[in-house]
Amino acid sequence: MTHGILGSKRNWRTPANLLAKTQPGIKVLTVDHRGHGNSHGAFLTDSNHTVDARAMDLEETILSDMEEGGGDVDILSGHSFGGKVVLQLLKRRIEEGVPLPEHTWVLDSLPCEYDDTSVSENSQESVVAIFDNLRDVKTPFPSTQYAIEALMDKGISLPIAQWLTSSVRPLDGHGQDMLTWGFDLDVAAELFQ
Repeated sequence: MTHGILGSKRNWRTPANLLAKTQPGIKVLTVDHRGHGNSHGAFLTDSNHTVDARAMDLEETILSDMEEGGGDVDILSGHSFGGKVVLQLLKRRIEEGVPLPEHTWVLDSLPCEYDDTSVSENSQESVVAIFDNLRDVKTPFPSTQYAIEALMDKGISLPIAQWLTSSVRPLDGHGQDMLTWGFDLDVAAELFQ
């Protein structure tokens, strides 16, 4: 299961747990794209921030899991940007003659370039504006509520601000006292482009 831009594998926690509980014997793997969740900072070793490079990362993760005794994937799913990664992985597998998963779920993602002009009536909630607004929130910050209020002051609605702050993490070396974004804004912006 792959997440969208500015998200993390944590976005899939509830569906993954539910799927694992209701389907005995199924193994569910959630992944963080580079620059997101637990795949940032020192773990970010390349500067090739493209959909194709993320598809190669996903294939490497699948192959690594297979080497540890797991089988090839039966179901591949991706939300938003993750859907584009999944589609690119399928394209690569077709080109290389590698077997495809039995099922592919692409959620809230179109196999085309993103058109930001009709996404939201609130122009502050276009993806480009959200990147700008996130950059304007001074990091580190003392609490999730502080970040929510800062984003809302920029014109972002409460539900979007809450979603964006669902990815905050403690700043390395500061315990829970200071927080920062759980994604690398520069990497995410490159991936978006």
